[in-house]
Amino acid sequence: KASVIALWYIAISVGVTIGSGSHYHYPWRNCYRCYFGRAAGHTDTRTDVDECRVHNGGCQHRCVNTQGSYYCECKSGFRLHMDGRTCITVNSCSVGNGGCEHECVQLTASHYQCRCQHGYQLKEDSKHCELRDPCTERNGGCSQVCRND
Repeated sequence: KASVIALWYIAISVGVTIGSGSHYHYPWRNCYRCYFGRAAGHTDTRTDVDECRVHNGGCQHRCVNTQGSYYCECKSGFRLHMDGRTCITVNSCSVGNGGCEHECVQLTASHYQCRCQHGYQLKEDSKHCELRDPCTERNGGCSQVCRND
């Protein structure tokens, strides 16, 4: 809901009044002579224009038509840019350390990997770390019996 309110605020603040003031021009919309998603010349306020039908409403990923307007949404792993249309990748490590307990390593723009500090190993969930038992690998370097006290 907050993104819809923000989008309305952006739309109204960048809108330019045309003619008598009943129509707006939105630089990022394909519908130039419309009033909040209503076709120009229509007096029936129930007639809605589906802005998403033409060029996906200018949205990069998903366009959601609403009564009298529309808004853009992004696929998982992306967030909506300030322009309200473009989707940008979320740098996974920058948001809550990617959910990693120790270290988060950004491999590509949309892929990351959790790593553990020295002496720890990654658990099966690939997020949390546990203390490594040195005796499990090559007998801890011992020639006889390895004890982890």
